[in-house]
Amino acid sequence: MQARALFDVGRAPEALALLDGDTAREAKEMRADMLWRLQEWGPAAAALAELLDDGADAGAVPGPLDPAVAGLVLNRAVALSLVGDREALSALGARYGAAMAGGPLAEPFDVLTAELDGPDVTRPIAERLAAAGRLVTFMSDYRARLQTASMSGKS
Repeated sequence: MQARALFDVGRAPEALALLDGDTAREAKEMRADMLWRLQEWGPAAAALAELLDDGADAGAVPGPLDPAVAGLVLNRAVALSLVGDREALSALGARYGAAMAGGPLAEPFDVLTAELDGPDVTRPIAERLAAAGRLVTFMSDYRARLQTASMSGKS
């Protein structure tokens, strides 16, 4: 509660310092939320990875995913995309692709984790361009929602 109060009054570094070393799920969730709201995308992606790795092995995750977990997976994909970590996005896609398929967040997840710049000769150019266009649209909409949330004080 003290960390949340510090964060809410603009003392984010102190709030995050209070959470350092705390391995409780609630502390991990709070750390990820704070980093997300600060738009610290690299650390936020790492914090989301910690949440997703709780109790999971390194292999592919079976689906369907609980909506809350699917949201964490998509948020991690967004954060990784914002820092340009294509390698981590590819690994995230390999791990969660089947589990996200068919769910409400499948399309944005697929767009974010698609191999757009690799030597993929089997994928038609038109399909790759369409995926790139969807990614640009998704990220523009997502950034606009983040700005609106920041301006209104909501997370």
